[in-house]
Amino acid sequence: MGLDLFLFSGDRKVGNLPKSPVRKTHPLMAWDVIGLALLRAELDRSREADLKYLRKLAIKCGWTIDLELLLAEDYEALVLTDAGQKILWVNAGFTAMTGYASGKVTGKFPNMLQGSATSEATRARIRKKLADKCGFTETLVNYRKDQTPYDCRVKVVPLSNAAGQVTHFIALESED
Repeated sequence: MGLDLFLFSGDRKVGNLPKSPVRKTHPLMAWDVIGLALLRAELDRSREADLKYLRKLAIKCGWTIDLELLLAEDYEALVLTDAGQKILWVNAGFTAMTGYASGKVTGKFPNMLQGSATSEATRARIRKKLADKCGFTETLVNYRKDQTPYDCRVKVVPLSNAAGQVTHFIALESED
């Protein structure tokens, strides 16, 4: 977990080795610049794929929202539901965050991720906002496929067509 640096005193001429190195420890946690760049590139490709899929759907459904602006926000997972909150699509980030593959959640409701530690007051606020077709941001306790709990910050945005009818909801989620 550290990087050892050896600092030498004395003459640095060829053939003239230092008598005793001075050892300094540096608490460097990670020095993988290339790995971080590759990870960032993969995240960018993943977000581009999310945007591409949702743009096609936006044309088909007539959504009036600026998806590029929406997806510029910070998120790890995306969940798209119909107006009745049934899951239609999740991105790869959802699978990474929850352990659930897309095929296992499609057709189900997002509350399948909730459990005993999920606040009933938070659940009630979410139900009210969804019934009113309003957007909101909440933090709640969700559960992964292996039943480990995690704090999930979710921003839900209603997606409307040109007639102003809410046809879908999209949730941008991240682990707190």
